[in-house]
Amino acid sequence: MDWKIGLINIVTLSNCMGMGKRPYVPPWWGQLAWFVVFAVMLLLAVLGNTLVIWIVLAHRRMRTVTNCFLVNLAVADLLMATLNGAPNFVFLVTAHWPFGAVTCTASNFTANLTVSAGVFTLVAITVDRYVAIVKPLQHRLSRRVARAALFTVWFASALLAIPSLLYSDTYKKK
Repeated sequence: MDWKIGLINIVTLSNCMGMGKRPYVPPWWGQLAWFVVFAVMLLLAVLGNTLVIWIVLAHRRMRTVTNCFLVNLAVADLLMATLNGAPNFVFLVTAHWPFGAVTCTASNFTANLTVSAGVFTLVAITVDRYVAIVKPLQHRLSRRVARAALFTVWFASALLAIPSLLYSDTYKKK
């Protein structure tokens, strides 16, 4: 997951900075390689995360607190793949950002929001697992507390992502 996050953030920042013609346009075989890599990555991300969400939501006995955190992680990753990965996929293959400045800013915001939400969700899972291992006889987290934790995850993620929404800007190279 880390290499994917780094690649998408670098691409998002670079495509927003240079809305004009890029100094380097990959050859056809480079574009084909990007196409194959990104297509496989996005397909697996969308299918895998959708499957996780469906399995947990469709089966009542799968709705545990830990699985609630896993669904949240899958939602964050699915949003990253669809709202940030797909536009960057087009940019990498065509060497052109056809979506405009608003989408560029929204793409930066989405990248920061979903990465933060994923990391904070992993922290919540870690705390839940730590408590379950260190204090096995203690009561587990209630669904209410888990919902509050997930609300906090998304709220904190939005707070961290707001500067990219407010101060992200684009310009055209002359």
